[in-house]
Amino acid sequence: MPVFASELARSEVTVPLSSFIQPFCAHYFSGRIERPHYRQRDYSFPGLPHLMPLTRAFLDTCAAAYSHEYRYLFTLLGSELAGNASAP
Repeated sequence: MPVFASELARSEVTVPLSSFIQPFCAHYFSGRIERPHYRQRDYSFPGLPHLMPLTRAFLDTCAAAYSHEYRYLFTLLGSELAGNASAP
């Protein structure tokens, strides 16, 4: 039985989040302080709700040098802002 384009558009596809990360920016998403000499991190995210885990990983890594409570709050508030910005 042939598959029509409308059926393909409704199907879900799983793509590894790492495929959206540029190789020279992989340390932005590690959750560890690997390069403490950086004072600023910059990364552009596509406005897709399915990529929110990638946004959370970035924010978590940005706050890696701070306490667990600060890191949690920073990631929570930042992901809320990103989610509101990407909502239709």
